[in-house]
Amino acid sequence: MAYIIPNVGDYGVFSITYPFQETMSGDIPYTCRSVRSMTEFQAAGTDVFNEIYAPAGLARPAYELDLRQGIPIATMEPAGGGTLLRIPCRYFQGVPMNNGVYYHDLVAAVGLGAVMTSMDLGPIKRVINDAVYEALGVTPTIEFNQNSRPRLLSFEESAVGELSRDARRSLYKSNLGRYNQVVALYEAEREKVRVLEEYIKTKL
Repeated sequence: MAYIIPNVGDYGVFSITYPFQETMSGDIPYTCRSVRSMTEFQAAGTDVFNEIYAPAGLARPAYELDLRQGIPIATMEPAGGGTLLRIPCRYFQGVPMNNGVYYHDLVAAVGLGAVMTSMDLGPIKRVINDAVYEALGVTPTIEFNQNSRPRLLSFEESAVGELSRDARRSLYKSNLGRYNQVVALYEAEREKVRVLEEYIKTKL
């Protein structure tokens, strides 16, 4: 029968089967301190059956089967210290994966400052969506949340603010803005070529 042998140094929440799951708390991380054979425990003076198997409610036939099959025993230490647990490897159902790549869910918050309540935010949403998809290959969930109460500005204050925004936009071109500019120039040149071709046709 296949069984799992944890590596010394493995840390995390282990999955243990009956009856040893009663001795290991399922939500506390443990560290594997050693993995030794029954004969090593016996040579060190440990009564494996009476000290490990019997307290878990296992009968002698279960112990003798593991002894014949050479099932090793792992010594586990709970996080923060405490009583060491000795568990035959036959009863490990899963061990933590410690050599992978960590991921986490991430939310990006973008402050837009004060905008007119009538402003169409659709174009901004599309730009954010495209940028995130291009960079990460995921379609983001985009929500606009109001962070303050609406405040009333005079027409003059609003006009000054919008003119200031327009001036800043004219001085800055994002990659998308430059792309759109190139596309517009390309389309304009194509139209010139089309008009020229039509003109040449009329002269032939």
